[in-house]
Order: sequence, then C-alpha cells, then structure tokens
Amino acid sequence: MAKVVAVFGATGMQGGSVARALLKNSNYKVRAMTRNPDSSKARKLNKSGAEVVKADLDDKSSIDAALTGCYGVFGVTNYWEYLDKSREIQQGRNLADAAKNAGVKHVVFSGLENVKLLFGKSCQHFDGKWEIEEYMAEIGLPYTSVRYSEYMENILGDLKPIKGPDGVYYLDIPVGDHPIHSISAGEAGVAIVSVFDNPSDYIGKKIGLSGDLSTLTETAEVLTRHLSPLQFKPGNMTSEQFASLDFPGAADLAVMFEFYQSGKMVRDIELTRKLDPNTKTWEQWVVANRDQLMATFKRIK
Repeated sequence: MAKVVAVFGATGMQGGSVARALLKNSNYKVRAMTRNPDSSKARKLNKSGAEVVKADLDDKSSIDAALTGCYGVFGVTNYWEYLDKSREIQQGRNLADAAKNAGVKHVVFSGLENVKLLFGKSCQHFDGKWEIEEYMAEIGLPYTSVRYSEYMENILGDLKPIKGPDGVYYLDIPVGDHPIHSISAGEAGVAIVSVFDNPSDYIGKKIGLSGDLSTLTETAEVLTRHLSPLQFKPGNMTSEQFASLDFPGAADLAVMFEFYQSGKMVRDIELTRKLDPNTKTWEQWVVANRDQLMATFKRIK
C-alpha cells in the first residue's frame, strides 16, 4: 500500500518540487498542505493526483487533523513571510507536535545551521530553523534535516544582476571571490524522495544539499558563455553595503553571506548526487533555463 506523505509548502518552490517528485513514485501518495486549496497551484496539484488539504502552521488543530494517517511529512517554514523568528519557531513546533501525536514515522525538515553558535552573529532565518530541529530531537521525533544551499533560482529574483552604464550585468552578491554552494530548489525534490526511501540511512542525520560549488567569477563566466551577447561580471558589493540596502531583512541576509564565506557551512555534493544522480551543476542549470534567464535579464534597465 502506498504511504501517505504530507507536504507543507506544496505550492512553493521547495515543497512543490517534493510534491511533484513524490507524485511520480507509486510508493507514495501526496497530501498537499496549503492555506489556500483554491489557488491555481493547488488545483494543479489536485489534477496531478495529490490530495489537497487546507492546513495552516499557525493553527495547530488544522495540522493535527491533516496529519492523521500520514507515514511521512516534508516540513518547511517560511521566515520571510513575516520576518518573525519567534513565529517561525512556533510554526515548526506546531508541525513537530502534530507529527509526534499522529505517529508519523519520518519527518524530513528543511532546516539550517545555528549561525549565532557557529559564527558569532545572529542570522534569524537560519537560527530559527536550527531551534526547530533541536525541538524535534528533544521530543524524540524521527526526523532528517535537509539543509539547502543558495538557490540557483535566486538569480531570477532577489539576486538579479545590476546592469551597469557600460551594459555589463554585475552580480552584486557580497561573497567576494569565495566559492559558495548552490542547488536548484525547484528540482531537489528527487533527492528528498530518496531520503524517504531510505529512512534507516537518514533518520537522525543532517544532510547538506548542493549541486555545485563556485566563485562569483565562475558564476559570471558561465552566464556570459551561455547568454551571449550579454556580458556578466562580479560586482564589488560588501556585506556592510548589502546590510544597508533599503528592504526588510537586508541585514539578516548580509550575515548569511558572511557565513557562506566562513567555512562553517557544510554541504555535500557527492551525497546530493547519490540521492539524485541528475542533480544539476550551475552550468547545467543555466543551459536548461537559458530562455527564462535571457528574458528576465533583458528586462533589467
């Protein structure tokens, strides 16, 4: 009999990728958790074979009901929705308590490191997820922490390049020329399914997902090579300059970029490829998404 896996954030990037990968595997049934079952993404999941269930991480009773009969859970919390670490931690605790009460056999949680502990500076959207991990361990929940790297997809959004007066596109990401890990969050669901497939290997483990490790110079060279005639170069943004940018969470992200360069963040490309042999490198991802990248960058003024 197919095992029911509840997927939180099923209409988002991480959860959506996990839901799609599970739907392709006959060993599982997907229970897609969403606050808005009537959204276009939720309806699409339903047409693909998922059971769409209304659930809200702020409402523990809705999660308790939704997890009844589930074998597994993919859990993801979103600090950026409210920029509230305490609220995110409570959401994670609600998820953990509900999973424990429902007798869930395997929770795969999208966690992160404690930057304050490892690096000496607080990074709210990392540290809160670590506290959720610690709570899961404290209550004896059978869980695996999967820690994503920088999303490759961010180049299309928050980390879009800046077009200079010389027509060159500059990557103003404050990491100097230190190599950083990246992963396609929109495709990492296959690796997550492999974790569910092998609970005895991964319960109690912390897995750092990565498809590539590259410097900003190498990142720009790949873009230039495949998006010609557009030209790309690293920018000169510092973490201090990034922290002063006028948008919510800039300072938190600046600490994250410093942490990326610290050597304290552990990611494992070899293990990620074991979980999904088709995990893309940065160059493979750029080639696969060339048209979307070109269209997005050409709109930059």
